[in-house]
Amino acid sequence: MKPQKIANLQTRMDWYQNERKTWFKQSALFLLIVALVTYAFYYLAMNIAPAVGFNPDEEAKYIIPILGLAFFLFGIGTANPFPKKPTQLDVEKDQALRRAHGMSDEVEK
Repeated sequence: MKPQKIANLQTRMDWYQNERKTWFKQSALFLLIVALVTYAFYYLAMNIAPAVGFNPDEEAKYIIPILGLAFFLFGIGTANPFPKKPTQLDVEKDQALRRAHGMSDEVEK
């Protein structure tokens, strides 16, 4: 079995561009979902809670949007990290790894 050639920098940049577009689409969808859920909880806290006898303090009524924003910022960084931009050093590291294991280190043209 012959291993495939190592992807050159241009091919890796094309992959990176596609991954980046996907990341932005997923992040926008995540933001929309978090915003809707946060708004729903805020609505419940401000409109339904007083009807059952719970009156939130003036200072406490902003805690739900703040928690929603914190969840968004934490979620984007952990669930879907931004893709790493490839460099020529990455190609050279892949070549060195293959050489170390006695494999072909050819890079596609």
